[in-house]
Amino acid sequence: MGQKPKKSKENSNKETSPKIRRLFSSEQKVAIVMEAKRGEYSIAALCLKHSISEATFYRWNKEFTEAAKKKLF
Repeated sequence: MGQKPKKSKENSNKETSPKIRRLFSSEQKVAIVMEAKRGEYSIAALCLKHSISEATFYRWNKEFTEAAKKKLF
């Protein structure tokens, strides 16, 4: 009778290990948002460069904009 192939240890670790969440300081977030404001890179290229999702970038950008509005008004 046929035997099921065993999963290699490497594959099972990838499937069960939790994704590591990186933490960015406020200064790092502001630096990335400001880099986008300079317009040297597209948002997609900037996100790849810093290994973040575009959704994360746009959330940080919104937080930055809201904080600036509160400071001005």
